[in-house]
Amino acid sequence: MEESFQTLDKDQVKVISPFLGYLNVHKIELGSGRSRVHLKIRPEHTNRGRTVHGGVIATLLDVAFGTAATSVVDTSEMPITVSLNVDYIQSAAAGENLVAEGKVVKKGSRIVFVEAIVNTEKGEVVARGSAVMAVRPRQNSNTENVT
Repeated sequence: MEESFQTLDKDQVKVISPFLGYLNVHKIELGSGRSRVHLKIRPEHTNRGRTVHGGVIATLLDVAFGTAATSVVDTSEMPITVSLNVDYIQSAAAGENLVAEGKVVKKGSRIVFVEAIVNTEKGEVVARGSAVMAVRPRQNSNTENVT
């Protein structure tokens, strides 16, 4: 991503969202209506078929949606997912690194439309999705929270 993008490393991600730290999201890049979210797949991310659980993929997409939308709203506002659509294209396995790339399609005053795609490091498409995000005032004064 371009230099004007904010990059959050694993330790910063854990502070912002303990859940994302628990999932093993190790880097988030965001800015100018775009985002990139990196996740190293661990065995506990898999289902009984030993492929990545669909909920992990949906979460990865949701983080990409939210961080892309966050980059275009005011720091006093926070995008909240109100609708999420996921198309699962192929499976991924433990040990793989997945990257979700999100982008804002359209920003209104109270709604942001976003889309994202999840790829393996080899560029294979795992899933794609879209979301509608409502823009709400932040509930606290912590404007560093990006997700």
